[in-house]
Amino acid sequence: MKRLLLFTEATGAGVLSAIENTCKYLDNDFEITFLYYSREETPSHDELRKRLGNRVNIRQIPSGTFKLFKLFKEFKKYVEMYKPDIIHLHSSYAGFIGRIALLSSATDTKVFYSPHCFAFERNDVNLIIKKIYLLIETFLTKRCGQIIAVSKHEQQLAYKIGANESYLVYNTLSHNAQKSLNASNKNVQTHKTVIATIGRLSTQKNPQLFINLAKKFSNNQDIKFIWIGGGNKKWQTKINKLILGQNNIEITGWKSRTEVLNLLSNIDIYLHTASWEALPISILEAMFHQKPIIIKNYPGVRELVTQDYNGFIGQNEEELFLYLKKLIDDKSLRYQFGENSLRLYYENYDPQKTMSILKDIYLNRGVNS
Repeated sequence: MKRLLLFTEATGAGVLSAIENTCKYLDNDFEITFLYYSREETPSHDELRKRLGNRVNIRQIPSGTFKLFKLFKEFKKYVEMYKPDIIHLHSSYAGFIGRIALLSSATDTKVFYSPHCFAFERNDVNLIIKKIYLLIETFLTKRCGQIIAVSKHEQQLAYKIGANESYLVYNTLSHNAQKSLNASNKNVQTHKTVIATIGRLSTQKNPQLFINLAKKFSNNQDIKFIWIGGGNKKWQTKINKLILGQNNIEITGWKSRTEVLNLLSNIDIYLHTASWEALPISILEAMFHQKPIIIKNYPGVRELVTQDYNGFIGQNEEELFLYLKKLIDDKSLRYQFGENSLRLYYENYDPQKTMSILKDIYLNRGVNS
C-alpha cells in the first residue's frame, strides 16, 4: 500500500474538508498521514480524529515563534522519516514550504499541490507583494510538483503560471458531512426571513459588504442577517462598532460543527460576499441544504451558481441588494432555486466521483520529484 502524506498549515474551512474527504474515501487505498499546524479555527485533536477516522496517522507541528522556519524544518524532517510515495500540499503557504523543502531533497516522491486560491489573487496586499507571490508560484510550479485545482478558474491560472499539467478535482462534501447536514435540526420555527453566510471575519470574506446590505433592510423587523463565524479581537471590535444599534444583524462567533449546520439548515437565503476565493465549501453545504445562493461575482465562486437557476451573481452592492429583495419577496422562487441547488450539487460535486478522480491522479498521473 502506497504511503500518502497530506500537509497543511491552514487546518480549517475548505482545506480541512478536502483533507477529510481524502481520508474518508481513500483510507482503504493508501496509508495516510496528516501533518498539520494548528490555528484559531482548527478543531481539537479529538475532533480531527473523529472527522478523519481511526486509520489516519495524525501529526501536529507544535506552534511557536519563527513559524516559517519551524514548518520548513518539521516538514522536511517528517518527509525524511516517513518516506511517503505521494505528497499532497494543501494551501499556498504549505505549497511554498513543501516545494522549497523538496527542491533540496533527493526523494523519489510524487508531489501534488492544491492552492485553494493562489496567494497572488489576494486583494488585501499591494501590487508589489502580489507580483512577488506570482513570481514565487511561477518559479515553483515549473520546478516541483503538479497542481490539483479545486475549480476551473484555479486550473486556468495554473496553466498561466507555467504548469505543464493541472488536474481538476472539485471541492465537495464528505459522506460524514452529508450525514451531518441531513441530521441537522430543521425544526426551528421563525417568522423572519433569515439571510446568512459562514466564514471568518476577515478582509477576504468582506463582512463590511454583508453588513452594508443588512443595513438596507434594517427597517423591516421580519428580516434577519446572521454571520456564522468569528475572528480575532481586532476584527471582532471593528465589526461590533459597525453593527452597533443594528437589531437585524447577528455575529455568532465561532461555533461547533453541529451548531453551524443547525444554523445553516434554518436559513432562507445564503449570501456570499467574499472578495476572492477558490470554491467555497460553505456554498456547497448551502446547496446540499437546498438553499438559494446569492454571491458577489468572482471567477472561482461563480462556478457554483447558475444565474436565475439556483441563485444570483451580483457585480456590486446595488445588484446584490436588488437580488436579495427579489428572493425575500418571492418564497416560491426561493424554493425553486433551493431545489436546483441540490440538483447542481449532485450533478457536479458528488464526492464518490471526485474522490475516484483523485485516486486515479495519485496512482496513475503526475511525475516523481
